[in-house]
Amino acid sequence: MRRDFAALEQLWRPDVLMRLPGTSWLAGSYRGADEVGRCILGLRQVLDTSERQISFLHERHHMIVSHRLTLHGPSHEVEMSFAIAVSYHPDGRMASVIVEPEDLGLFDHVLGSALTSFGSSRAG
Repeated sequence: MRRDFAALEQLWRPDVLMRLPGTSWLAGSYRGADEVGRCILGLRQVLDTSERQISFLHERHHMIVSHRLTLHGPSHEVEMSFAIAVSYHPDGRMASVIVEPEDLGLFDHVLGSALTSFGSSRAG
């Protein structure tokens, strides 16, 4: 939420794994600080956060964050919840992060429309 990427890099392991399901241009698995950082930067382009409507559930080496976010596309502005599942290594740093949009189909559609819009504007 604070966009402090340097602090994030200290909190995750060098081999951290991040997964984002779906078919969008951001979907996939990312490993390591560089790849995960690029994915987070991509998410920052399409998501707006607030400190409101956020909850945390901790259990041993796992945490689930539920966060209501605004997803932006060229023709869309949609609020939806995201579940972020974080698993921690015994050393206390993040080992994996899985991001699950509440409505994966809508998430993929909005991101896909951004690419379509970009492609159309370049062709014209």
